[in-house]
Amino acid sequence: MERLDGSIRRALRVAGVPDAGALAAVTRAWPAAVGPGIAVAAQVPIRISSKAAPSPLTITATLVGRDGTRSTLDRTAGSGRDYAGTAGKVYRVALPPGLTAGNYRVMVESVLGRTTVTREVAFSVLPRP
Repeated sequence: MERLDGSIRRALRVAGVPDAGALAAVTRAWPAAVGPGIAVAAQVPIRISSKAAPSPLTITATLVGRDGTRSTLDRTAGSGRDYAGTAGKVYRVALPPGLTAGNYRVMVESVLGRTTVTREVAFSVLPRP
């Protein structure tokens, strides 16, 4: 997490945020309060049309490591009905605890019939202070 510089702190105070420094205090205290095994998850909203809802749906989540190594986090097979409707549903997958510092990617691939959709998010794990 990046530290707030003075100009941002001043802008927050002018906007009525009482103490931007309180967030920094919480950020510093958080690791000791929750410990190293805090659960972190990736979430992707998925929505399927009602026409395609009866089709089988397979969702695969893959973690791509710093060195390009891939590991499957989850593979779920079910019906498209679970994700049909106006709002769809949020697919959630837990990330492994204890990831070492570095850059990672989570790829979520959904296969419904002959259609494949892949979404990807990159993130960084920072070293502990």
